Formats: sequence, structure tokens, C-alpha cells
Amino acid sequence: MKKQCIKLKLPNELSNIVNNAIELASNYDPNSRVRENAELFIKAHIVPLESFIIINDDVKIKINVMERLVLKDTSILLSDIMPCKIQLKNKYQSLMNLYLDYKIKLLTLFYGYFVCNDILNYLIWAYDSLTNDYLIKRLINDYRVKEKSIVKVLNDIFNLIICDLINYVLKRSTSIERSLIEKFLKDINNKIFILLKVDNDCIYVGLT
Repeated sequence: MKKQCIKLKLPNELSNIVNNAIELASNYDPNSRVRENAELFIKAHIVPLESFIIINDDVKIKINVMERLVLKDTSILLSDIMPCKIQLKNKYQSLMNLYLDYKIKLLTLFYGYFVCNDILNYLIWAYDSLTNDYLIKRLINDYRVKEKSIVKVLNDIFNLIICDLINYVLKRSTSIERSLIEKFLKDINNKIFILLKVDNDCIYVGLT
């Protein structure tokens, strides 16, 4: 029996994206437990920011995390995050800019929410399929990625970008063009970007 799902109060536009993400997870996630409980899996990892963090004159994290990074523009408001080992090879380099555009779009649409990386990538896939299908078509046609591997590939791209963002703000070397990271920071101008690494399988990101 499937677990009863939590309720999310979202505008219709966002509900449509979430519902499409649930359908994609139920059809294509490689984990059978996720497929069987796709609605719970997606909705449980879209969390109001105030559930995890308080931002006033300072920043207070309300949950236990492995690492954290809170940025406003390029200024670090809170960090105990470690530099990443850069990847010398990136076969998806040509998709970095497109992926970043989607990431910024989805984080902006879900402004005020934390979204776990797996779920963010299902939302990106869902948004792409509701608009022009361009990103996923490129993965399937140009890179021969099968549907059940799409979120894994998107996670690889996500991890590369997050790693380079961390290295950029810590003034370390990056593997992708620094201009892409600078564009990301420019596009979230005047917003606070928050990254919470809960465990090795879940990194929450959000804007406020």
C-alpha cells in the first residue's frame, strides 16, 4: 500500500510542474520504492525555507546538516563547506548553460522553498517537458541517455555545478567556465542562495 502523501499549497502553475515530476518519477526512477511512492518522494522534499532556516540579522540552521553555504551575491553569510575536487573531464559541457538557465528558473519559481537535488532535477525534467522538451531531447538524441538514466545524468551536472560554485566562492579552481558561475550569481542578484548538504544523497538548495 502506498503511503499517504503530504499536501503542498502551491499555485496552479507550480502544481502542474510538481504533478508532472511525480508522473516522471513513477515511470522512470530506477528505484522501485521511489516509483511506488513517487508523490511522497517528490512532495516531501519540497520544503518551506522557514522549516530549516531562520534569517534575520544572522543565519540560524534549524536541522543537522553535514555542510552549509549561504550566499548573497558573492558574499558568504554562513559557510562551513569544504572545497571540492574538480573534475577534469565533463562530457556534458555543452549543456551547462542550458541546465543553469533551468535551475535558476525552477529555483525562482519555487522561491521560498528548499528543493532536494533529485527532486529539483525531476522538476527541471517536468518543466522542460511542459515547455519545449529541448534539454531532455538533447540528452536522449545527442548523448544517447535512456529515460531511466536522465535524473542520474542531471544529478551529475548538478553536482559539477555545485562543486564549481563552492570552489568559486572559496577562490579555488573550477572545472567549468567561471563565466557560467558568474552568470548564475548575477541572475540570482539581490536574493540569498542557500545550500544545505543533509547527507551524501541529498543537497537542499533554495532562494529567499
